[in-house]
Amino acid sequence: MKAKLIKIVADIFGTSPTDIKGKSRTKPTADARAVCFYFLRKKGMTVEKVGQLFNRHHTTVVLGTQKVEELLSFDKSFIEQVEQVIEMMPELKEVA
Repeated sequence: MKAKLIKIVADIFGTSPTDIKGKSRTKPTADARAVCFYFLRKKGMTVEKVGQLFNRHHTTVVLGTQKVEELLSFDKSFIEQVEQVIEMMPELKEVA
């Protein structure tokens, strides 16, 4: 599920899975990475595990998840991108 999620999010946000898991800090890549954090956390993965998966500190995972929650409250284009992820991965519907 993790690899599939990263691939789908990368495609929707116009970046690559390698960039998402790498050190890139461009806005599309950082947003895509944060969306991955968000969904993995919603699926019950600990912040420590998510951090290990992306080679990030757990506080980065917490901040990324908070960023997604904030953007989902007002950014229409971001909401549409997240909805596209859910459409392509129906198993996320229950946690979104």
